[in-house]
Amino acid sequence: MSRPNVSEQVNREEYLARWGERIFERIIGTLPVVVLGMFVALPVLLLVERSLRAETGEWVGWANYARYFSSASLMSAAVNSVLTAGLASVIGVGVAFVLAYALVRSRLWGRGVWRQVLLIPLYAPTMLVGLALVYVFGRQGLVTQGLFGRLPGVDIGLYGFVGIVIAEALMVVAPATLMISNALLGIDGRLDEAARSMGAGPLRRFMSVTWPAAKFGVLGGLLAGFVLCFTDFGAPKVVGGMTTVLPVQVYQQVVGQQNLAMGSTVAVLMLVPVVACFALRQALQRSARAGEVTLDGRSVPIRTRPSRLRDALLGLAVLVAGVAMLLVVAVPAFVSVVNNWPYSLSGKGTWASVFTLRHFDFSETSAVGGSALWNSVWIAAVSAVVGTVAVFVTAYAVEKLRGMGAVRSASHVLAMAPLAMPGLVIGLAYVFLFNRPEFLGVANPLSGFYGTAVPLVVANVIHFFSVAYLTTLVALRQQDRAFEEVGASMGVPRWRLMGTVTLPVSLPALIDVATYLFVNSMCTVSAVIFLYSPGTITASVAVVGLEDAGEQQAAAALCVLIFGVNVTVAAVAQGVRALAVRVRTVD
Repeated sequence: MSRPNVSEQVNREEYLARWGERIFERIIGTLPVVVLGMFVALPVLLLVERSLRAETGEWVGWANYARYFSSASLMSAAVNSVLTAGLASVIGVGVAFVLAYALVRSRLWGRGVWRQVLLIPLYAPTMLVGLALVYVFGRQGLVTQGLFGRLPGVDIGLYGFVGIVIAEALMVVAPATLMISNALLGIDGRLDEAARSMGAGPLRRFMSVTWPAAKFGVLGGLLAGFVLCFTDFGAPKVVGGMTTVLPVQVYQQVVGQQNLAMGSTVAVLMLVPVVACFALRQALQRSARAGEVTLDGRSVPIRTRPSRLRDALLGLAVLVAGVAMLLVVAVPAFVSVVNNWPYSLSGKGTWASVFTLRHFDFSETSAVGGSALWNSVWIAAVSAVVGTVAVFVTAYAVEKLRGMGAVRSASHVLAMAPLAMPGLVIGLAYVFLFNRPEFLGVANPLSGFYGTAVPLVVANVIHFFSVAYLTTLVALRQQDRAFEEVGASMGVPRWRLMGTVTLPVSLPALIDVATYLFVNSMCTVSAVIFLYSPGTITASVAVVGLEDAGEQQAAAALCVLIFGVNVTVAAVAQGVRALAVRVRTVD
C-alpha cells in the first residue's frame, strides 16, 4: 500500500482542522441557548402553569388571578409596591445625581475614597439596611429615644410605608451613582469649553451640555432603581410593619400559608411591571446610542475650574451621604457587640458587662449562623466560578462566532431575560423545576438535585447573569478583531485562539464578573429563600430566621460578617485584577 504524499497529508490535516473548527463552533454556539433555555425559559413556563392550577393541582385557568384582583387586601400589596418603589427610586436617583456630579464635576478632596464609601451598600445584604434603620429610628432607636433620654427623641414612624421608602432609597443611591457617574464621564470637554466661550452661564451650560449627556443615565437609573425596589424582599421584611409589598406577600403565601398556587400567581404578576421596565430600559438604551456624541481621539475630559461655593455645597452633600452609608454598617456592628440592646447602655455597669461578642456565637441562637456563613462562602465561590465560565462562553458565542445567527440571537435574548426576573420569581420557579419528578411523561433529570446546593448555585448564577454577561460582552467587543483575522489566515484553530488570546485579554473583566457574582450570591435572600435545605442554609437566609425569631442582635452580627467577607474578597480581587492588568500591559 502506497503512503500518502505530502500534499494529500496537508489536505487531510486541513480538512480535519476545518471539521474540528465546525464542531467547536456548533458546540459553543448551541450550548448557551440549550442551558439558558432550560434554566431561564422553562422555569418561567412552569411557574405560569402552576399559577393556572388550584392548590390541589387541578386546572382552574385564570381563577387564581380573578381571586387576587377581587381581594382588596391582596391588591393593596401591589399598590404599596408600586408607590414605595416609585417614590424611593425618585429620591434615590435624585440624591445619586448630586453625588455623581460631586464626584465627577467638583474639586472635592478625596473623591476616590468617598466613592468607595458611597458604594458600601453594594457589599451588604438588604436586610442590614433595614436593621440599621431599626436601630436608629425604631421604637428603641438612637434618634427615637434621643440617645436614651439624653436628647429630645423624634419618632418618624419607621415601620410601614416610611421605613420601606427610606430603606429602598438608600439601596438605590449606590448603583444609580455609578450609572450617572459613567454618563457624566462621557461628556466631551470641548463642548463645555465652546459653550463657555460663547458666554453661556453655569445653568445654560448645564442644560445644554451636561443634562443631554446625563439624562439617559438618570432615566436608566430610575428604571433600574424601580426594579430594585419593587423586587426587594429583605428591607421590607424588616421595616415593612403592616405595609405589605409583593415580594413579602409571595413569601407569606408560599412559606406562611403553604399556598403555592397563590404564591405562583403573585410571582407571575410581579413579572408584569418588571418586564415593562426592562422593555423601556432597552428602548432607552437604543435612543441613547442613537443620540450620543461619539468620543474620538481628540476628545478631552471637562476641566473643572475652582469654585469654593460649589465645592463646599457638594462636599457637604457627599459628607452627609457618606456618613449615612457608613452608619448602615457601623450601627449594626456596634449593636452586635452590645450585651443587651439598648438596656446595657443605660449608663450603669462595667465595660465588660456592656460589651460582648456572644452574639457572634450562633450556637446560642435559633439559627445555624456559623455553618450558614460557611455555606454562603463556598456556595458563592462555586457560583462565581460556574457563573464566570457560563457568562464567558455565552458572550463568546454571541460576539465572536459568525454562523448560526438565529441561535446566537436567541442566546442573547435568554441571557438578557434574567434582568426582568425578580429573585423570588427565580427561586419559586426553580422549586417546580427541580422538584418535579417528570416532564411530559419523561423522568426529570434535575429532580435528584433537589435539596442539594445545586439549585442554589444555579439560582445565583441566573439571577445575576445578565449584568455579568453585559460586562463580558463589552470586554469582548473592545478587543481588536485583527487578532482573529491573523489567526484565521495562519490556520490557528478558533479554540486555541480563544485560549491564548481572547481569554487572557478578557481576564480583568472576568475577575470583575467573578467578584460581582460572589458578592451578590453572598447577599441575596430572595433567589434562595425557597431552595435551601437544613444542610445548605445560607447566611442571608439565616438572617431572616433570626429576625423572625426576634434575635435581631445576632441577625446584625451575621450581616456584619457577610459584609466583612464581601469587602475582603472584593479587595483581594481588585489586587489580582491590578496584577492581571499590569502583566497584560507588560506582555
